[in-house]
Amino acid sequence: MKTACVASWIGIVVNIAFLNLCKRDWIAGCNYYRNLFTALKAMPNPPRLVLVDLGDTTDDTYHMLLPLVDDVLVYPPRRSPWRRAHYRVQRALGLGLGAHNPLHDLLVAAGVDVLFTAKSAGPWFGLPQLIWLPDFQHVRLPHLFTPEDRHQRDQRYRQWARDARRIVLSSEDARHDLQGFAPQAAHKARVLHFVAALADDTFADDPAQVAADYRLPERFFYLPNQWWVHKNHQIVIEALARLNNPAVVVVCSGSTHDYRQPDHHAAMLRLADALGVQAQVRVLGMIPQRHIWPLMRQSLAVVQPSRFEGWSTTVEEVKSLGKTIVLSDIAVHREQAPPAAHYFAVDDAAGLAQALGLVWALGTAGPDAALETAARAAFAGRQQAFAAQFMAIVGEVV
Repeated sequence: MKTACVASWIGIVVNIAFLNLCKRDWIAGCNYYRNLFTALKAMPNPPRLVLVDLGDTTDDTYHMLLPLVDDVLVYPPRRSPWRRAHYRVQRALGLGLGAHNPLHDLLVAAGVDVLFTAKSAGPWFGLPQLIWLPDFQHVRLPHLFTPEDRHQRDQRYRQWARDARRIVLSSEDARHDLQGFAPQAAHKARVLHFVAALADDTFADDPAQVAADYRLPERFFYLPNQWWVHKNHQIVIEALARLNNPAVVVVCSGSTHDYRQPDHHAAMLRLADALGVQAQVRVLGMIPQRHIWPLMRQSLAVVQPSRFEGWSTTVEEVKSLGKTIVLSDIAVHREQAPPAAHYFAVDDAAGLAQALGLVWALGTAGPDAALETAARAAFAGRQQAFAAQFMAIVGEVV
């Protein structure tokens, strides 16, 4: 275990605990931590990072983060099934969440100064809480949620906004949503633009070989989003039908399950079949992250048709890689401002077809040397700004 480091900019030992966000059905949480931890560990005097496994799940996806953290704490400690059930009931009822609850005591014993979480540890928790609210999708796209789900999210978000010492948001677009949702807590908001970190050997890999391993055609577009309704795969399928060019292929990776509409993926395949473009939509499902970046590099362009994002990981990865992207014209995408972008109105299948047709006609498969050179030159500065921005927020509460 590494010893605690002194952050010279603030003059005190900074130990930060992070409640585990990794879930198989929401890989974005794990990617968020991977990007953040990588940026913090690249600092000259990095903070000490402690990952907290809540111990009530068998999901081991957080293991990808282990090389980036200094310690892992399990909470609650491993207990009998009866004790675990008792704990879950307590947590559901909001009991035992005062200043001296067991989680607080565990973190204090580990020397933790501040807790970063995506949910509150309680209104009287004894350590400062930085609570990340990824987005307000249930407010902006209410039709995608049941009334019960919206009500529960409203209650939780308002409670978490009250309990937070600082509310961490990923975009100015999300800050605007918070101001309308919980104006009394808006003064706590801080915007943290995350930057996508790449593996050290990303640019050394042969992207054409990775594409060949998946038996992909030489020229293709790449859409690496989960098949959730708001990700808007439908507009891509409709655009392919409008293009009327059977050579154009869109390769899709990501989870095919949306808990809100479990039939969504199957419905999209039925739509593609009805429009005569099913052979042009290649579904890879979940693939390793180490394959996603080569497929981005090898594609003609990445496609990001989403109706809503808190801050798009896909767009950030394109910025770090140096790649052309065709993306929906929503506020957060404009805020992210990828350098080689073709925008289309979110519901405009004809506009998307036109953009895809233009890139198909003029684009070249494989890495773009000029874009990659520029992206690699800019990356260190972008990542340093990300880490410094986060530590500035920590510095406000420690």
